[in-house]
Amino acid sequence: MAGDEQNLSARTLLRAACRRLTRQRGTKDLHFGEHGVLAEIADDSDWHRTRTGYMLYRSAKIVDIGGRRWAIARGESSGDYPARPFDSDIVAVSVPPGRKVDARLKAEVMEAIRRSSYFRSSLVVAMADGNLVVYGRSVFGQAVKAGLEPVAADLVARGIERNDDCIDPGTMRAVVTSSAAYKPTAPRRLAAVIREALTASKHLDI
Repeated sequence: MAGDEQNLSARTLLRAACRRLTRQRGTKDLHFGEHGVLAEIADDSDWHRTRTGYMLYRSAKIVDIGGRRWAIARGESSGDYPARPFDSDIVAVSVPPGRKVDARLKAEVMEAIRRSSYFRSSLVVAMADGNLVVYGRSVFGQAVKAGLEPVAADLVARGIERNDDCIDPGTMRAVVTSSAAYKPTAPRRLAAVIREALTASKHLDI
């Protein structure tokens, strides 16, 4: 169906929303090199082996939102199987006002992202099944949740579909046969929610 062709995956939604957030005059780019920056998001290690999942960030953009400077980056899941339930996220870390965008600032932003493990600085997380998740442990969680709840139903074009006859042994849940999909207008609305959340969070010690 033509309408289905226009719908967006969760990853595409976050990518488009992130572009909207950072589309402003004077945006500065930070590129994190060949290997990017990893933030730990999941762990299933034991005495005999190490199995860790990460979000990988390749770059960030410095923008002014809500009277404060932010480095905003989009990550994608990486590492071992504990990362499989996750797809991507958008993070924001505070940048001191008046700081020159140079190698030193880039190193500080990279370290701040690295320390934002387990979604501490995530604004929104896209899961592998297409769901969007806002974590309560995030410094932005309460503000994003408050903004997202009234519009969440308007973002979704198609919900997750599962086959109840097939069980995923890793999760013991019915296998996903069709991921959630989002309306073409969803990036604009999600970006607006995130912008409002960042504005509401400008007084936090982040």
